[in-house]
Amino acid sequence: MFVNRLDAGETMFLERDLQTKLRDSKDVKYRRLRLLKENLIPINTELSNADRSFTYDVYDSYGMAKIVTSYRAGDIPSVDISRTEVTGKIFAVMSKMTYDFQEIREAAKANIPLTTKRRDAVIKAIDTKLDRIGWFGDADHNLVGLAQYPGVTGATIPNDGTGASKTWATKTVDQILRDVANGRAAIMDPTNDIEVPDTLALPSTVYSGIGTRLLNSANPTGDTILTALEKALAKLGITRIVGLPELNTASSTGGTRGILYKNDPDCLEYFLPVSMEFFSPKEDGLAYDVPAQARTGGTKVYRLLSLCYMDGI
Repeated sequence: MFVNRLDAGETMFLERDLQTKLRDSKDVKYRRLRLLKENLIPINTELSNADRSFTYDVYDSYGMAKIVTSYRAGDIPSVDISRTEVTGKIFAVMSKMTYDFQEIREAAKANIPLTTKRRDAVIKAIDTKLDRIGWFGDADHNLVGLAQYPGVTGATIPNDGTGASKTWATKTVDQILRDVANGRAAIMDPTNDIEVPDTLALPSTVYSGIGTRLLNSANPTGDTILTALEKALAKLGITRIVGLPELNTASSTGGTRGILYKNDPDCLEYFLPVSMEFFSPKEDGLAYDVPAQARTGGTKVYRLLSLCYMDGI
């Protein structure tokens, strides 16, 4: 009688025979690209995909009226207008995916969506660059971003927190409200209340800090400093407060920078005539390149006094 002897370490079943592969992949995640995805800045899409540049007019008026006692022409003051023209350039932001016939065959056999995954990678790469341009511009192409725009007013942030600090982590809710009021005044006072900010973008570290500090720890009501700010500032027209990691190191010294601004296309826009465009595959031997592009003119702030920076908070 034949007996099959299994030595130590041998088995009728291999580990792979008793293994199930999960249906969904667990892909690496990256930070959210919020500037263009969450309407944190108005998007201008009126340009065509063929435009290389754009211009816009800036009109101003001058002259005043006065009370007159005579209807002679010489007694009536004149007013007039002036016009200046501003020009910006459009740049292509590109990436590509490459595949060959053998990879397609192997992906089909392994049931891996190769083309879809690479397409997603191309989209992510382009969107990440667009987001970066929106915040910080691109010095090589003379593009500037919302977080470091030249000529923006800085709000007065006193260093009267614990240890003579400016940071909100060391300040009371009254001091924090005062700092926001200073930012609001930096916009509204020089514009005679023409510009009224509606958005407060905070460094994510600051946002998290005020979102986890109780308003009154001795007699807690459930309100945090953040919820108290939201309630108080909404009555002043600031209806949106967001926390963004890009602002953790956005100041000129690499420190925190808050941005108080009016989210209005009359004040600022991000030029994005092409958000995403894939081209036909380009043959290279037995491989193919599939290029894609977006086209952008970056961030343009039309009214510098409609925003201010709050550094060191």
